[in-house]
Amino acid sequence: MDADGRRDVPRGTRRRAPAVDRVSSLGAVASTRRRVTEVPSWTGETWARTSRLGGVERRVLVYRPASGGRATRFLLLAVATVLWAAVTYVAAMVVNRRLALGFVESFDDSDYQLVLLACGLAVWVVVGLPLLFGAMLLREVRDRTLARAVTGPVVFRGMLDPRRGPDDDRRPEFYVAIDDGTAERLPAYRIGQGTLSRIAEGDVVRASVTRTGVLRVLHLVVLEAAPPAP
Repeated sequence: MDADGRRDVPRGTRRRAPAVDRVSSLGAVASTRRRVTEVPSWTGETWARTSRLGGVERRVLVYRPASGGRATRFLLLAVATVLWAAVTYVAAMVVNRRLALGFVESFDDSDYQLVLLACGLAVWVVVGLPLLFGAMLLREVRDRTLARAVTGPVVFRGMLDPRRGPDDDRRPEFYVAIDDGTAERLPAYRIGQGTLSRIAEGDVVRASVTRTGVLRVLHLVVLEAAPPAP
């Protein structure tokens, strides 16, 4: 130990940097020194919370944004179903006539029903699946291209259980709210359960979040852990 009270470090030895949790939306974490298992249930539409941003205490209101787009998704699904049925019917007629199968083009004919089934499956595999995966890929690219960064303390972490009975197969939804100091009303972002279990209220984090559709966390890094409770 030298005169300044610092411990001597042998040459060639590197000082270890403090451990930092790096968490992704898939739950990957570099340091597993803690795991916060208790998740409060979401009750009501909004939650009033206390934020300590930059050492200044203030009150904020956390709300869960409406997912929206249900009517649009239902309309798109209906249109896609009608188009699939129409293309299947036309394809079955073409196959029946080109191959000279001689089946009666009626839904009551069992042989023609097999042709319809085969054509419907072929249309789904050749056209439907590529369009579906293409739409999912475009949405992911859009979300990541338009994503924005949010930095600040975690003021809320909670769970919403949408199930209404034992036969309801919907899964619980997990949310986190981050105070970046830009507003007093903070949206709660959808987040993976594994990621949520590795952060606590009061942690200072930097997150990449989506702007459109269902607001969700794409990537999250813990910059500073919350101080232990007294």
